[in-house]
Amino acid sequence: MPHSGDWFAEYIGPEQSAALDTRYDRIFERFVNHADNTLTELARGKKSKLGVNLKPATQGAAQGLTTEGTPARDTSGIVPLKPPVCFNVIFGVQLTGKSDLLLKGEFKALSWEDTYTYQDGAFRFLGQGAYPFWVWQAHPDANAVTGPNVPTPLDYSAETVDEVIPFAMDKVAAALKSAMASENCNVTEEAAGRIECKRPRVYANSKQNASGGESVTGVLEAQGNQTHVRITTGKGFYGRLVKSNYSVPIYEAMVKSLKTPQP
Repeated sequence: MPHSGDWFAEYIGPEQSAALDTRYDRIFERFVNHADNTLTELARGKKSKLGVNLKPATQGAAQGLTTEGTPARDTSGIVPLKPPVCFNVIFGVQLTGKSDLLLKGEFKALSWEDTYTYQDGAFRFLGQGAYPFWVWQAHPDANAVTGPNVPTPLDYSAETVDEVIPFAMDKVAAALKSAMASENCNVTEEAAGRIECKRPRVYANSKQNASGGESVTGVLEAQGNQTHVRITTGKGFYGRLVKSNYSVPIYEAMVKSLKTPQP
């Protein structure tokens, strides 16, 4: 959203605009990473079709939510100074192949919902789900690790870790490969500044759902004696809802290895 700080000042109120603008930047980065991964996977699948349904935004008041295994989402109580016109967009990916889905025991379709407003001739992202992001309180991850060289709490709910750490690039590359192996992620591609691994797929049976199959990509860039590290988890479409984010666990294992004195 261009001039997002001014937009928040106009619609939500000037006293909250700076904090909301900072939070929006982080949420928007997460959205861009998710959209990029999703559309890339869609382009690769010959049988996949993307459907989009636009409708006026949900008018009912948001209720606090709790999802099993994640922190509760409490409403923030923020009342807009000037209520913006919002839209809900529901995206659906239809997986039209049948035989491969039956064999793999995986999902036939995937859908998600985002909230937008319309500004300066374009739809502008305002949040994932049926409500703008400010409707919910910003909760740090209860299990977030503190200290240097760890992601901020908001990164734990994203699929990308983006950090600069005080270690040389060759040491970071070696530690990254070791960290990938520790998460059962087998290196499939390695080039200058880029390492990619793939976790084995677990097919559905009577005792467990399909899972696994995540791909993790680490991109490294030397910055003097430091290294810019960007680790991204790609979940694809098949079984996406039961796949996990391995960016943070691999990053943590990598940093732990780098901090451990070598014999």
